[in-house]
Amino acid sequence: MARTPGIGHTMSPSLLTRALRRIALALLSLPCATDARAEVTNLVVNGSFSLHPYDYSANYYAGSTQLTGWTITTGSVDIIEYGYNGTDALDIDGASPGAISQEIATVIGEEYTFSFAYSDNPWAGNIPSMSATATGDSELSTVTVTGPGAANATDDMRFSVYTTTFVADSELTTLTFTSLSTSGSAGVVLDDIQLYASPVPEPASLVLIGLGGAALVATRKRRLREAA
Repeated sequence: MARTPGIGHTMSPSLLTRALRRIALALLSLPCATDARAEVTNLVVNGSFSLHPYDYSANYYAGSTQLTGWTITTGSVDIIEYGYNGTDALDIDGASPGAISQEIATVIGEEYTFSFAYSDNPWAGNIPSMSATATGDSELSTVTVTGPGAANATDDMRFSVYTTTFVADSELTTLTFTSLSTSGSAGVVLDDIQLYASPVPEPASLVLIGLGGAALVATRKRRLREAA
């Protein structure tokens, strides 16, 4: 006897599977909504060094906080006009090898993505190097980078981008960039520093995962019934 759909009618597993697939396809057709929610916020202040009070000939010395968002911790640094992200970038060697740092609020246990672009001053007499560290209650990340040396020029700075992730272990994380040069006034060039909370699955993505699981369960039940 045929069953008439109505109150209490149960959808067959095959129909349920097809319905779940249709819903999943509908969600996948809405990239604008999910992309907008997936945007991240860079926690670094003045990571591209576009905010600076003086022209390109000025040096910023140890103890200075004139370079918005940053503290010069040793030596000196200066701004040059051959950037990776826009026109401005920082030369970690100003009148002498320097270092900068910035303290950023973070959430303990949350994963963060840390990245920056680097090259070197085309007028550097050798191939300079620089260390970059992220520190909370412990050292979370450290790397030493070197520029391309003679291969770059003001119209082709040959920037590279370094990216890593770490899990914050403190409510404050300090980013520090330190010249490893022993002398000179032309060093590693730094730009586009970013720190942001690593993206997590968006609600739509979680729904898709759930739908996939439900579809698998429905398929499994159908096969068990057919085998019985």
